[in-house]
Amino acid sequence: MSSLRHTERGIAPPTRGFPVSTASHDGGLPGHGFALPSGQAVTLEEAFWDQDAPEQESWLRLRFLAPDIGREGKGLDYDAVADDFPALCENFGLPMLKEAPRSPVTIFVSLADRPVEFGQANPEAIQFFEVFQVDDDGCIWGAF
Repeated sequence: MSSLRHTERGIAPPTRGFPVSTASHDGGLPGHGFALPSGQAVTLEEAFWDQDAPEQESWLRLRFLAPDIGREGKGLDYDAVADDFPALCENFGLPMLKEAPRSPVTIFVSLADRPVEFGQANPEAIQFFEVFQVDDDGCIWGAF
């Protein structure tokens, strides 16, 4: 049985809204308790296989709520959370690859300070994005 479910835009895990703890994991879903380098707590808002990917690729989108990010001296800036992106790719994205429709796989990781509908603009929201190619060594950062 698949651990992902179909949505309007692709496939999402049944763990929508599952919090990523920055402390030791002591229950809930196994394998998802780890500390983010920034120390912030984020919540997995949405994960899905993007149907707009080119035919020969798979794109996994991981969208996290990160209420502690901000700008202009308020909240964590990009530099403070930059190391969180590879941690999220490795700890959330890589375990989902067994569900990949095809290879190669690209994983997009986003952090937003508030819920934002995928593909919609919200000038009030703070959003940071990174993209990773996946190979035998794991998540390889790529320019976005």
